[in-house]
Amino acid sequence: MKLKFIEKNIIDSFNIMSFTENSAVIFDIDNTLIDPYGRLIEEIAHIYQVCYQLNLKIIIITSRPATPECMEYTQNQLYSLNLKHYHLLYFMKPTRTNVGLYKYNARRDVFKRGYKTLYSFGDLDTDGLNCIYAGNFIKIPTTWI
Repeated sequence: MKLKFIEKNIIDSFNIMSFTENSAVIFDIDNTLIDPYGRLIEEIAHIYQVCYQLNLKIIIITSRPATPECMEYTQNQLYSLNLKHYHLLYFMKPTRTNVGLYKYNARRDVFKRGYKTLYSFGDLDTDGLNCIYAGNFIKIPTTWI
């Protein structure tokens, strides 16, 4: 029920927002777009598709490791789930250990590239809580745990 509430309110908010060519929305992958079983989280995937239809820049920041195998797997997984219209896709270097700092720096990089983040979606506080570069942070409840 809570995911439906998030979906409706975000999509309704788009009707009263104004966008520029650099307006962006950031998504995490695991437990945000995709559940632990590899299935789409339909409500968040719908928001993703609406962002695409509105020509918003879709940016994905994941803490999945930036190894060739993982990057290829992730890109294929996203494509197979019709999550293929992203503008930027960030992976975490395997040598990094601080997920919060990595995600903060990735959002700062998005800002430095000239994008204005409207929303950040993620299941963990490191996905945008208290981050000046996150826009409005929407924490996704993990209902399957």
